[in-house]
Amino acid sequence: MWKIAVFDPDPPFAQRLAARIGALFSQENSALSCAVECFASLSALCARAKEFDLAFLAEPQASAPAVRRAAPEIEIAFVPHASFPVQELLWTRPLGCVAAPHDDAQLLSVLKTFWQYHGQDATFFIVETRRQLLHIRHEEILYFESRGKSVYPHTLSGAAESFPARLDVVAARLAPYRYVRCHQSYLANLRHVRQLNKVTHQLTLSSGATIPISKQYYAQVIECLRADRA
Repeated sequence: MWKIAVFDPDPPFAQRLAARIGALFSQENSALSCAVECFASLSALCARAKEFDLAFLAEPQASAPAVRRAAPEIEIAFVPHASFPVQELLWTRPLGCVAAPHDDAQLLSVLKTFWQYHGQDATFFIVETRRQLLHIRHEEILYFESRGKSVYPHTLSGAAESFPARLDVVAARLAPYRYVRCHQSYLANLRHVRQLNKVTHQLTLSSGATIPISKQYYAQVIECLRADRA
């Protein structure tokens, strides 16, 4: 069962929205079930955010950063009552923005994106860039590199288009799919790790590329490699 949270300081609005989300979920995907819970308090949601798979958030400028920090793996969607600078919040990795009057078509679009991500995450890394929705097979990805406020996927065929995100958010999302954080700026795909050089503290990948391992992540890399090879 998927668990969905709805945050809005206006309880009657949150309850109406939750009822519509639950109805749309059941109507469009009867093979799956969901439980929708309302929150009028942002702090209450943050305290329990890790329990949920998806959160619809009013007042996104305050709520999105708080919920993303509380639960790096949760999916979020904005449900604003007024216009706001969406670009400033792209690092929180929203599935979409349901603008007023919050019609069913917009809500359904978010739910379909959620189903798509969670149905294909085991095969693809899916992310929205500034120009397109990228689907990259995990076996094609060598590593991710963080530069500034963008993350760059490096693949067997070369570097793919960057997307705005923090590497810790990407790492949390990909933790179940054989990736390991090895450096402040690098996330390695364990499928392609061929050698760990204990002298230079580097990982050699199947392409011949090398990426550094920082002291902070060295023990974690060793542990993950052992578990992956077991």
